Amino acid sequence: MHICLVNLPRYEVNRPPLSLAVLSAICDSHQVDYSCVDLSLLIWQKLQDDFYDIDNFCITKIINDPVKQRLQELIDKVIINTISKYPNTTFALSLLSFWSQPVAELFCQRVKQLSNCEVLVGGQGLDNPTWTDRLKQQKLIDNFIVGEGEISFKKFLEGCRSGPGINNYDFEQIDDLDLHCFIPNYSKLPLDQYPYLNNTPSLFITASRGCVRNCSYCDIGHQWKKYRYRDAKNVAKEMITQYERHNIQEFFFTDSLINGSMKMLNELCDVLIDYKQKNPGANFKWRGQYIFRPKHTVNEEHIKKLADSGVDYLIVGLETGSDKVRYSMNKKHTTDDAEWFLEMFKKYKIQCRLLMITGYVTEELDDHRRTLELFSRWQKFVASETITGIELGSILMILDNSPVGQQKHELEMSFVNDKPYAWHSGKNPELDMFERVRRRIETHREAIKYNWPITRSLYRLNTIKHNLLEVVDYYKIHGNTTKKVIPIMLKKTGSEEPV
Repeated sequence: MHICLVNLPRYEVNRPPLSLAVLSAICDSHQVDYSCVDLSLLIWQKLQDDFYDIDNFCITKIINDPVKQRLQELIDKVIINTISKYPNTTFALSLLSFWSQPVAELFCQRVKQLSNCEVLVGGQGLDNPTWTDRLKQQKLIDNFIVGEGEISFKKFLEGCRSGPGINNYDFEQIDDLDLHCFIPNYSKLPLDQYPYLNNTPSLFITASRGCVRNCSYCDIGHQWKKYRYRDAKNVAKEMITQYERHNIQEFFFTDSLINGSMKMLNELCDVLIDYKQKNPGANFKWRGQYIFRPKHTVNEEHIKKLADSGVDYLIVGLETGSDKVRYSMNKKHTTDDAEWFLEMFKKYKIQCRLLMITGYVTEELDDHRRTLELFSRWQKFVASETITGIELGSILMILDNSPVGQQKHELEMSFVNDKPYAWHSGKNPELDMFERVRRRIETHREAIKYNWPITRSLYRLNTIKHNLLEVVDYYKIHGNTTKKVIPIMLKKTGSEEPV
């Protein structure tokens, strides 16, 4: 048996896929012949002019025929090249999220039309049994695995076609991650071909699964019921191994939060500081997502340790300028707490990017104004390059398996054409979709006014425009509200066009 491990978009191309490297290590441990294909990288290399159309296809499931044809031809080449070398191939498709499903489905169709090869799908993208059931019924896939790949993929290689997480959603979670830990193997991925940011060789790394928070808009708690983390020495060993093996100069943690366990994080810092003191040439950096905590629970020594161990950049979910809204999101910190951290980051030269959500379900106009006030209040952190960017997102999507998604009835929520972004809550009737877009654009303008860098600015605005036009088109087709909706939309967005 030969396994062709395939990484699918939607996946950033600035670092190699960690999933394929871990699955490669599992194949090695079982002496299974395998190859790796990073389709996201190939699209970037071969279809660069179509890259963002294909990225949008992952989100909207809409793609024009010429782009789809070129994508299909690229997929066909991958399949034909693989089976010409390895006729008895099982294509194992890794889906990072549900956004991978459109390309995954196209890939499965082409495998079945071009060969008799089996198809296995797995990953966090298998969030909906309806999708996998449909693909099985259409005979586009032969098997699927969910949950912990270190268990289910290992058993699949051993010949199991049933059991926890294999062709069912009753997977078992690993309690002790260190017992099932593999050093990721990148030997069959073209590390020299990735468009690394700033030409700095960089890898993903995972130290924990799950999250200590249960933020109301996030569904990670549904995916991983229990928060677990690896031993700090184990994590450091992986970083040091990849640094020494591949001269990796930067690591980005995929964890929901790198400071979910403060004990583990401080121990990791201690191990890395000790290694760097003994190896003065080792100057690799590391980054990840971080949470602001109540300032009385964290001391300055912790921030200094982060910097001394190599942390130079963190992504933090601030979400809003309103303490009231932030607490309704189940975010356990205040704006004053966040400001303390920013002062510490400035002192120890740790840069950060802030994540924001405009128009949360409980947000009122006064809450929105508090968000706008942050741009002048914290302009000093932008000037010092402590805050290097802000991610304003598009507009809030209600995820079915998030806490707020489970409260649709209590919040009296309705949706336009079942679109997760086109929601309305009877508990906050003023916050319709058009008001959310108006606030989002006002936030954007305020950020520009105070010279805040906005990441993925035009991309996000185009997504908002697309979403807004979808709703308007729906109203046009279904009649009676179009004459009301378009003037309201134009008035609220303050422009002659929707965005």
